[in-house]
Amino acid sequence: MSTKISECERLVDRIDDEFIDPTKAQVESTKPGKIMESTALGVALWAHHTGGSGPILVDMRMPGLKRELKKLAGFGLGAHTTTYQGVTYKFVKTKNSSSTDSNLSSL
Repeated sequence: MSTKISECERLVDRIDDEFIDPTKAQVESTKPGKIMESTALGVALWAHHTGGSGPILVDMRMPGLKRELKKLAGFGLGAHTTTYQGVTYKFVKTKNSSSTDSNLSSL
């Protein structure tokens, strides 16, 4: 399986363009959800929080979060996740991939 490291890194580089201040990503607690995607790159960023019920809003432009996501992108797609301020993130293939759902089971 291709890890698509450079594609994951490029997706992180697009955060400032995707989340124009004060836009924030909504992260659900009941199941992992897609918060960012590029079909052209073939990757998506999914997130999930476990800190209570209901969705939370995450400021994707936080420098600490972007650093963590950049580190995570260095592993590419697959089994690696990172947790930042109670939210777990994971890079997965876009919807066209048959492995997307199975990749989310460990999120």
